[in-house]
Amino acid sequence: MQAALAVLFTVSGALLWLGERDTALRLPGTIALHDVAMFAGVVLVAGHVYMALTTPPALEGMLRGTVPAGWAAEHHAAWRPEPAPPHTRPGAARIALAIAIWGVGLTVALLLARDAIG
Repeated sequence: MQAALAVLFTVSGALLWLGERDTALRLPGTIALHDVAMFAGVVLVAGHVYMALTTPPALEGMLRGTVPAGWAAEHHAAWRPEPAPPHTRPGAARIALAIAIWGVGLTVALLLARDAIG
């Protein structure tokens, strides 16, 4: 659900942003869709904050991606521990891809900031 919400929020935001210059791009329900996506996002964030504040192992799971084995076994009956995979370093291709994605994100952020300022 969170991925679908992010797509709706991004697409509707892009249409609103582009619609400032060309109103043909602003579809009739775009503002309502963007508002609904924002409210759903607020509910999801509030739920995560609540979980983080009331269950410390859940916060550890959100931040590190792991929880203590005892807590997982107690709260999730179907959970079975798996042997830890051997630690491997990312290859050069994966590092290059990460740098490229970071560069594209930074470029987009700078272009949006430039557009917002001037």
